[in-house]
Amino acid sequence: SKDVLVNVSSNGSIDNMDGILNKRFYGGIVQADVLKYYAKTTPNKVNRNNVGVITGMHMESFHLVIPKNWKPQGSKKAWYDLSDDAPVAIDMNSLKGQTVGSWGGSSLSLRALNEFMQLNLNIIEIPEAQRASPNVPVLIVGGQPSSAVTTILKTNNFKLVSINYLAIAEKLPFYVKSNLSYTVNGNVINVPSIGVQALLIAKKFRREAKNALAIEIATCLDESIYDLADDFDT
Repeated sequence: SKDVLVNVSSNGSIDNMDGILNKRFYGGIVQADVLKYYAKTTPNKVNRNNVGVITGMHMESFHLVIPKNWKPQGSKKAWYDLSDDAPVAIDMNSLKGQTVGSWGGSSLSLRALNEFMQLNLNIIEIPEAQRASPNVPVLIVGGQPSSAVTTILKTNNFKLVSINYLAIAEKLPFYVKSNLSYTVNGNVINVPSIGVQALLIAKKFRREAKNALAIEIATCLDESIYDLADDFDT
């Protein structure tokens, strides 16, 4: 309702989560893995008593991009051949102990994956000036096609690798199957990966009367979801 809700721009999942915790926002869109990460690392702040899910929304895909000449540090094990355009499927456990980069909200998804799978990664924030040609594996989480991924692949020095969903699904059921589709050197490549659902969440209050708005929104969305999906402006 326009009478009770005001749309505010933000910088994504992290900003939305922090805004809800700091009472800047009543609610916001947060990725499921980010919500789980907050719940695990700050359970006194994020738990079912103070944060609730209004509805599930769209899926964000995980893009793992690796330089073709990259080799894992301190590992004597055989590594994947990234030198040509043949498909390569990566088990995330093969990146244990390695340096992996990201930026923005994707960094927290990387930290969540690192925490949940106990990968012991050295996670670095890629400076903006280096994002078109990073020298380490990079995780980018978002809708596709991702302009950042497209820019990196255009250099022809990187490979978009598939992430083994089955190695993750049993332990981390909030990740789902995803399929990436990009054009590389004039050829369309389809790369299996994982994704995570975006959730519309809201602050929960101790007095049930103050939770009435969130319940009203949830009911409205549930009744209108098909109309919203069919609306070109959504």
